[in-house]
Amino acid sequence: MVAADFSPWSAPLIGLAQRNAPGAGLAPADWTPCIAHADASLAIVEQEQEQACDLIVIGKHGRSMLEELLLGSVTTHVLAESAGDVLVSTATRA
Repeated sequence: MVAADFSPWSAPLIGLAQRNAPGAGLAPADWTPCIAHADASLAIVEQEQEQACDLIVIGKHGRSMLEELLLGSVTTHVLAESAGDVLVSTATRA
């Protein structure tokens, strides 16, 4: 599913990514934004496979180790299930 399916909130998110991509050295042809309405970790891994992604960039919230063990997380699942490289960011500001 792509951004057009969720236009009320997807356009600002895509715009933010497009504005920040050049600063990260990414030309428009080098990446494809995708916004899906689904279970986050499953959708990310599915899109990785469907799009033949080279890299997944994902944020991590500041949970304690105990919270991670008890609750699990999207980031933990993606790290475990991804076939490719995953870059985990703890940055709090874009």
